Amino acid sequence: MIDQQMTEFANLGIDATLTTIIADSSAEPTLITALSQRPWDVVLIGGGIRKTDDLVELLEQVVNLAHSHAPQAAIAFNTNPRRQRAGRSTPTAISPGNGA
Repeated sequence: MIDQQMTEFANLGIDATLTTIIADSSAEPTLITALSQRPWDVVLIGGGIRKTDDLVELLEQVVNLAHSHAPQAAIAFNTNPRRQRAGRSTPTAISPGNGA
C-alpha cells in the first residue's frame, strides 16, 4: 500500500521521500537525518503512526521533531495521496517500520 501511495505521489508530480521508522531509540536519529536532508514544504505523517493508540508517544515525538527540524514545513495527516495535491510540492511521508 505504501509503494502504491508513493507511486500516486509521483504520478501527481509530487516529489516525496519516504522515511520509515521503528518505535525504538533509532526513531529520533532516523527522523532528524531525514528532516535535515533539505527544506521540506510538508511533513506528512502516515496513519500507521497516528491511528495506533500504542504509538501516541511516537506520534508526539514525530510532530515535535518535525516542528524542530523542519520549522518551515506544514505538518499534514492524510489517508489518500490525492488529498495532498492541494499542498506544496515536496512532502516527506513518515510511517512506522516493521518493528512498530
